[in-house]
Amino acid sequence: MNNLFKGLLLTLKLRTFAELSNKKQMKKIHSRIQLSPSGKHWERWESTDRITWKITHQRMSIEEALKKQHGVIVQNHKNLLTDILRKEKIR
Repeated sequence: MNNLFKGLLLTLKLRTFAELSNKKQMKKIHSRIQLSPSGKHWERWESTDRITWKITHQRMSIEEALKKQHGVIVQNHKNLLTDILRKEKIR
């Protein structure tokens, strides 16, 4: 587990200041995974405002859906660590 955080910190430290400052300009993308209307496959939907949703992946198996969701969770952790490191640099 410790190696995971060391790898994340190393990745975050390699980013340039320009990349970090552009983050404020990026819109948040919300995603959800739900069962298709037929009940046989899974779908991934994305939205920038949580009102209008657009389907991005169709006909996924449960394994593919879980893999995509895990990727979202990892990206959220990276964003959190980036914010923490940026706030520490400002102090």
